[in-house]
Amino acid sequence: MAVAAKKLQDDYGYAPTTRVYSHSRASVAEALPRYEPDIQVKTHVKRDAAPVAKPKRNIGKKLMTVLTIGVVAGTLMMLMIRYAQIAESYCAVNVLKNDIELREENIAALNVKLNSAIDIDAAREAAVKAGMGYPTADQIVMVHASDKVLTTDTAITGGTGANNGNGD
Repeated sequence: MAVAAKKLQDDYGYAPTTRVYSHSRASVAEALPRYEPDIQVKTHVKRDAAPVAKPKRNIGKKLMTVLTIGVVAGTLMMLMIRYAQIAESYCAVNVLKNDIELREENIAALNVKLNSAIDIDAAREAAVKAGMGYPTADQIVMVHASDKVLTTDTAITGGTGANNGNGD
């Protein structure tokens, strides 16, 4: 049966022992003998006061530290500036892409409008009304390689070679 902490006297008489939750006396620890430190008298010897040396300031290390911090800060600033330039370029590219898409949509709409405006049957009817048709046999002129080449004068005047000024 467990017993609560109970103080017991041991052989030394000056240090009690504690028994915690144990059924036998074998689990009781012995008290250690008391330790009495040797008492020493401290004496202070006064010496002549020596000048206190100032600690050396290592300017080189401090300068290198400041320069390193400056280089790192400058590098980060340049990195941020470059990032801003890249973002601005991406923005310009996106604006141009949107402009291209709008123009392509406009071209597609104009192509649809053009294709719907051209009606082949209506064009044939207009040509027939204007007297434009396929050439007849008397309108066909055969040109052979041995014939002389037509000049602009002969083409305009109908082959007479003389320009009378009225366009005939």
